[in-house]
Amino acid sequence: MPHSVCPLVLWAIVLLAWHLSSCTADPEATNFTFVVSNWRTLTAGWDIVGHQQPEDINVSVIWTAKGAKSWYYCSKSTHRSCFLDENDFNGSTNYTFSITLSTQDGASVKIMSMMTRDHVKPAPVESLKVTHVTSRCVGLAWNKDRWYRDVTFRVTYSTFTSINTTETAEQTITICGLTPNMRYNLSVSATAGYGYPSDPRTAHAMTTEEEFLTPNTRYNLSVSASATAGYGYPSDPRTAPAMTTEEAPEATNFTFVVSNWETLTAGWDIVRHQHPEDINVSVIWTARGANYWYNCSKSTHRSCFLDENDFNGSTNYTFNITLSTQDGASVKIMSMMTRDHVKPAPVESLKVTHVTSCCVGLAWNKNRWYRDVTYRVTYSTFTSTNTTETSEQTITICGLTPNTRYNLSVSASATAGYGYPSDPRTAPALTTEEAPEATNFTFVVSNWETLTAGWDIVRHQHPEDINVSVIWTARGANYWYNCSKSTHRSCFLDENDFNGSTNYTFNITLSTQDGASVKIMSMMTRDHVKPAPVESLNVTHFTSRCVGLAWNKNRWSRDVTFRVTYSTFTSINTTETAEQTITICGLTPNTRYNLSVSATAGYGYPSDPRTAPALTTEEEPGAAPNMTDASFTAHKCVNNKRSVTIYLRPPDHTTHNGVLRRYNVTYARGLNNADITDSTVLLEALDCNVDYNVSVYAANDVGMSPPFTLRIPKLGDVLPPTDVLVAFDNESVNVSWKSASQEEKNWTISWNIFCVWNHDVQDCENQVDWIKSDNNESFVKVPLKMPPDKIQFAVSMTTAGGSSGMVLSSCVYNVSKSPKDKPAVLSVKSQPNLGLTVKWSPERCHDAMLITEFRVEYCHNANYVTCDTTSISSESDTYVIPGLLKDVTYRVRIRQRTVAGLDGVFSDPVYHKVIDTRFPVSLIGWITIGCLIFLIGLGYTLAQCIKKAHHKWNEYEEISLPHLYVISGVQETSPSAGMNTIDSGRGSRGPEDDRASRYQSLVPNFVSNPGLKNEKKPKENASFSVESLDTDYTRVIIDDDSMPGHPVPSFQYQQLTDEDVWADSAGSSDESLPPYVTAGTKDGED
Repeated sequence: MPHSVCPLVLWAIVLLAWHLSSCTADPEATNFTFVVSNWRTLTAGWDIVGHQQPEDINVSVIWTAKGAKSWYYCSKSTHRSCFLDENDFNGSTNYTFSITLSTQDGASVKIMSMMTRDHVKPAPVESLKVTHVTSRCVGLAWNKDRWYRDVTFRVTYSTFTSINTTETAEQTITICGLTPNMRYNLSVSATAGYGYPSDPRTAHAMTTEEEFLTPNTRYNLSVSASATAGYGYPSDPRTAPAMTTEEAPEATNFTFVVSNWETLTAGWDIVRHQHPEDINVSVIWTARGANYWYNCSKSTHRSCFLDENDFNGSTNYTFNITLSTQDGASVKIMSMMTRDHVKPAPVESLKVTHVTSCCVGLAWNKNRWYRDVTYRVTYSTFTSTNTTETSEQTITICGLTPNTRYNLSVSASATAGYGYPSDPRTAPALTTEEAPEATNFTFVVSNWETLTAGWDIVRHQHPEDINVSVIWTARGANYWYNCSKSTHRSCFLDENDFNGSTNYTFNITLSTQDGASVKIMSMMTRDHVKPAPVESLNVTHFTSRCVGLAWNKNRWSRDVTFRVTYSTFTSINTTETAEQTITICGLTPNTRYNLSVSATAGYGYPSDPRTAPALTTEEEPGAAPNMTDASFTAHKCVNNKRSVTIYLRPPDHTTHNGVLRRYNVTYARGLNNADITDSTVLLEALDCNVDYNVSVYAANDVGMSPPFTLRIPKLGDVLPPTDVLVAFDNESVNVSWKSASQEEKNWTISWNIFCVWNHDVQDCENQVDWIKSDNNESFVKVPLKMPPDKIQFAVSMTTAGGSSGMVLSSCVYNVSKSPKDKPAVLSVKSQPNLGLTVKWSPERCHDAMLITEFRVEYCHNANYVTCDTTSISSESDTYVIPGLLKDVTYRVRIRQRTVAGLDGVFSDPVYHKVIDTRFPVSLIGWITIGCLIFLIGLGYTLAQCIKKAHHKWNEYEEISLPHLYVISGVQETSPSAGMNTIDSGRGSRGPEDDRASRYQSLVPNFVSNPGLKNEKKPKENASFSVESLDTDYTRVIIDDDSMPGHPVPSFQYQQLTDEDVWADSAGSSDESLPPYVTAGTKDGED
């Protein structure tokens, strides 16, 4: 797309998005409310939905009423309301509103009607006040001047724990039954019986305290006099004791029992008296229709009994109980209805008449009753209780559980359902076991020759107690026959009895001492045929992909189909054939197969299978080794040579096609072999400035797999990542790194799990795995489900020029772990200018922690409470504490801080006194004077030397400078790795002499002073050698680590040989490496 079109497309997308965002649904009025205020005005309200900007909506409202001939505008209206004042509201019974909501996108119309009476809200009451208050009552009054309709007043009185409501039509009310000394919130609202209540008006009232003494309590009473005006002192008191009497006792909690319509017992409790034995109880009774009060047949303090002579069966009885003491008396009169308290006599002679597995029969007598009763029968187990009723004196309960103990009880109640049930009578019963039943029938016709019928027996716990009788018949037979052989659960028909009929029927009778069951089952012969197994199954031939089978068919007289199954540990496959031979192809090489053949007639069951094993042969592997472009590590370059470790991983096991034996690794320098159990192979003596294409093959005994081609770029083409860190916690593992490369790149994050169990070799082996990241981030989350403490991580960068190879992690640390070990302070020494130098052992990665800082604490004072703390990078091992107090002892401690900000424990403290080691001022002055004198002498001496050298220069004859040319150098690693080294060339071509040093010092002067003239000009095209100049060449070697930041070892430990770091690199091609400079003559190529 042309660049000029992109802005137009962008603007079109923006306009379309703005248009879509501005398209909203049409607004709609909803949630209507109507309020008729005191039968005078009307307010209609609504909500607006379906639009995000209500201020853009135009609202138009009109209304009409029942009997009106036009539509009218509201007296006042807003976006969400319409108000009709006293002039517009005419008291009609119905009102209808039309609300039109319109926007630039459209409009909606909503019409709503309302009944006036359903929305009336009277005006609040006026002048609500509390008229009087006592300990138990509160009086209220209010006005009703503004209403011309009848209303009811709802009065609510509440405390913190209760709310009560009452109603009245009057304008005054007295609320009683309140709690003494309690604050009440009182509110009054008016309602017309429809619509809404008016807004409540509230008042508060506090009930007064009750003043009474406690019964049966001794009081000390005293009286003293005081002047009426309240001045002076009260007189001496005069006292008198008093003992309040007990409360008058009261009879309560009455109970009445009419026993079997024959006698009556009345009972009660006595309250409000502590000594019931001091109470005189007098009880008399009367009955409906009686003319007198009578004494009880028998009575106690708490009961009255009427025997058969006194109880005449009246429908009502009244009791008068008088309780009298020396302090007073109380009278309680209680009446009762006879029918409500009848309790029939218990049933007699309850017995279990019969028991089966599911039913129990009961019977009882009713000799003592002359009234109709209903019997309640309860049958229960430990886990359930059930009840049924009957009017008879016998019952059979069914639906019970076999072989279960039941508790049975029977009680009687009056037929009408009043009164109490009689005391129950109980009997136990144990249900019997169920009659056995034959089920789950199976039939097998073996090779069209014999028939076996089988079944299961259920519903009986003791099969040995069952008598089994089996007979059979066939289609066309005239009789029932016995089985050739039979057991409790089978019937067998041999070749003589089985005549090949198409249908057979079996009659199975199961009988026990509790009963018998009969089951008749029929079967179709063809549905249950099971042919005989195949014979002489053998493997005829096999290859890496195919297996041949053959078998015999001598025993079958019917046509059958053969089902061939071939399976491994992980898969099962099936095919069918009508022949007696088959060749199965498409198999996996070097795989053990279980082969089975069964016969089927197309119906019924397949025959029992016959099996044979087979092992397919091997073929060459079908896939290259499972590696990535980053599956290598390049080691340091020494004398333009380096070693490379290749990380090997076999192809997927499904493509092995045999037993892998080795890896073949080919490259320009030769062939390396590695055992298949190895995880690495080392390529040695590779030229540092040459690209290598390495082919890795996996091989078995038959051949080699397709190659995996690995490109190893020459040194410096692809910059590796640095500072690879692995952070983990209980949930994730995160790998981060740094990169100085600015080109387009992607990353391969690898990890080597040091122990993965291999079931084939029954051993523990390494396994490298990886993920790839194609973004420019330097952070990735690794999907590991195991702690990474035994895993090595690495990161490699891949560009268009190839891969950098793996750079191992420099630290694997737990972000939530804090240091537990004490760090060690190696020394604390005094410094000039009143300072202390603190030295410790630096540890950046220690015990699965990334240490980023050392916090240095230094304290003084008597108790070392005045402290300062400084944070130092973990890469440093020394810190100078400045500006301390002279002749003061300081306590110095350090502790570690992790990258997550977690502090460790402090080191053991070190105490040191600050000493001023500066020179005195007078001594500094004498030293300064001495230095000036020395510098003056040195300057004079240098001037004389320069003058003499200038004269000697002019004496040299025909000296020409050698040509300067650049030869690519070799990256070398010396024991001082990481430091740049400049070599003057001494020691490489012979012993140094004065003349060589002289020439070396003259060459740069000549170059920097082109105006100097010699007495003799050099010859053109002259040829000089280094030997002719009697000087060596000069070279500058820049040492460069092949893995910046940290050396990259192999995953398997390898010891590289020590070589002469100053060995000559002549003959190598070093075009792309950091150069060194060689000076020499042009008489020969060097």
